[in-house]
Amino acid sequence: MVSGSLLCRPAAVQAKRTEARRRLLPISPNVGLHAKTPFNLMNILYETDRLKLENEFEATFLTDKLTGATLMEDDFYDDPACGLIDKNNKWVIVAGEHLTIWTPKKWKRIDNENLQWIHSIRIKNMETVEILTDPWSMNSAIWEINVETFEFKKVKDFNDYKDQEYSENVIW
Repeated sequence: MVSGSLLCRPAAVQAKRTEARRRLLPISPNVGLHAKTPFNLMNILYETDRLKLENEFEATFLTDKLTGATLMEDDFYDDPACGLIDKNNKWVIVAGEHLTIWTPKKWKRIDNENLQWIHSIRIKNMETVEILTDPWSMNSAIWEINVETFEFKKVKDFNDYKDQEYSENVIW
């Protein structure tokens, strides 16, 4: 059973979010930051009853909601674009400029030039997640990754959006 794809934030939306966050912080030397009110810019990428995947700017955190323990911490160039947690909490994927996969036994950051600038991810089956790299790039493709072995393979090139204007929704 294939679920719907998860739309990752496009670069234009990320840029607007980043600019909005910058405007929230006082930059004047005459204005100080006061700690009376917590200032939390955490963005929840995905959440289940047990796990929460969130980011604050480029820093990404996976937290066990029952214990409060940080299970994984990773840094991205720019914000991560999207994340996904298995419904049984057996694995977590966070994607953007690179791909990181977490399981209770191990986690791995995959820095592969073919899996850069991920646009969307979706579940294919219990062991496989499909990945769409930037649909407007010359190397856009659909990939599959096994969440147990961390092995990945290219399924096909994806040329449907090349030379097209940007669109919020990409059908793949």
